[in-house]
Amino acid sequence: MQRVQFNELCLGVPIPFDVFDTEGTLLLRKGYIVSYQGSLDRLLAEGVFRTDMTGAPPSTKAPMEEPPVPTVELMFHTRHRLGRVFGGILAVGKVAGFPERLRDMAGAIQKAAAQNHYAALAGAYLDVEASYILQSHIQSALITEILGKSAGFNSEERLSMICAALSKDIGMIEIHEQLDRKSELSDVHRIVIKNHTIAGYNKCEELGVVDGLWLDSVLLHHERLDGSGYPRKLNGDQLAGATRILAIADCFGAMVRPRPYRKALVGKDALRELFLLKEQFSTDLIQLLIKTIGVFPPGSLVRLANGETAVVVRSTEDRSHPLICSFINTSGMPMVEPQSRNSTQAKYAIQSMEPLEKYRVHIHGLLKLWL
Repeated sequence: MQRVQFNELCLGVPIPFDVFDTEGTLLLRKGYIVSYQGSLDRLLAEGVFRTDMTGAPPSTKAPMEEPPVPTVELMFHTRHRLGRVFGGILAVGKVAGFPERLRDMAGAIQKAAAQNHYAALAGAYLDVEASYILQSHIQSALITEILGKSAGFNSEERLSMICAALSKDIGMIEIHEQLDRKSELSDVHRIVIKNHTIAGYNKCEELGVVDGLWLDSVLLHHERLDGSGYPRKLNGDQLAGATRILAIADCFGAMVRPRPYRKALVGKDALRELFLLKEQFSTDLIQLLIKTIGVFPPGSLVRLANGETAVVVRSTEDRSHPLICSFINTSGMPMVEPQSRNSTQAKYAIQSMEPLEKYRVHIHGLLKLWL
């Protein structure tokens, strides 16, 4: 065996060979993509090996089953894959095997949520390196899975719903980069946005999608219960449960991510805004979402009564008092390691929520809390 050198493994690039530990146990298969820097650093620090140039196996010992991919890394890997699909559509207008590739990604989202939906939510929310279009689609897909499962949809139905969430804005994919740079919307942009659900439906059909639930969800995810949505001005019972779920997931994802022409809302405020729009959205589903992810969603940054800044790790039975870890002390200095705090205690009570961008430099370290 030959020890793998630091320049032989690259973040976000398929591994060109099988990777083994010192005993010859298979760790990662050829083609696997490491998407999280911490995992790459750990592999190289502990020492991993590949076969020699003749291709002889490092050991006669049968390879053990691959360990599960950490949830946060699985979310980042899925985002990276979605980025390649969107890149292909932008470059040449199509991508081979689009329905199959998105269903495979949808399965990865389901797997991440099943492994640890708190870690998956944190990974999606704290993915500050992702572009708006990728982060929005990944977060919407995850919330669709979590909310759909809680609402009683079966696994196959949820796969279709997740696929719709992953392709919901494909009808305006060409202008997303422009929207990331514009301080206000032009009339042309408004027209494209208004028509993007129909364009998205048509584009998905063009790319080979025949799943009716998937297509209908893409077409109708901007309809509202009070009839104020588009493109068909449907209302009430005309809107299926899957459509109502994607509408909420899409709106929440948009609220918590900034655009030049609008500020981002912190998680708690976004949930409050959704609740205030009860004429447009299903109140029962919003309450179910709060019950599932908590008043303070995982990954949210909060200021405590004693002046520390903390990150929400997961909700508890008391949705208003999540499990938190402080990472900035009372003097405003970073802690060596995040410290667990009991948010039911007066001095560690959550006083307010903090904007994500303010603490961007700390995100990489915080993500280790869910590994």
